[in-house]
Amino acid sequence: MKKLLVAMVGLSLLAGCSDGQEKATDGTLTENSSKAELPKQNQVLKDFPEFPILDDIIDLQVYVADIETDNKGSRIIFFEDSDGNKTYKSVFVKDENYLKVIQLNDEGILYNEIL
Repeated sequence: MKKLLVAMVGLSLLAGCSDGQEKATDGTLTENSSKAELPKQNQVLKDFPEFPILDDIIDLQVYVADIETDNKGSRIIFFEDSDGNKTYKSVFVKDENYLKVIQLNDEGILYNEIL
């Protein structure tokens, strides 16, 4: 009886302490994610501090980033659809950690805050 109780407690602890990772078919650990992998052109965005906001606002699997300006003071990125039409614009002021995201065709300003 004690062995059964210890086994059940052990299993419940293991199940409750899951870290959100699952084993992939090749034996490596992968994060559980509802989003697909970013296209190759957008991989560079992961290193930017504004990436989490951009990822929430813009569908980065659909729109491709075109970094227009990236200098000491600011970074301007246009996001284009599959036809090459510029749909979104991101302006990040590095010294102030200020981000502005604009939808160019309809909505206007989607994000306008300090990170």
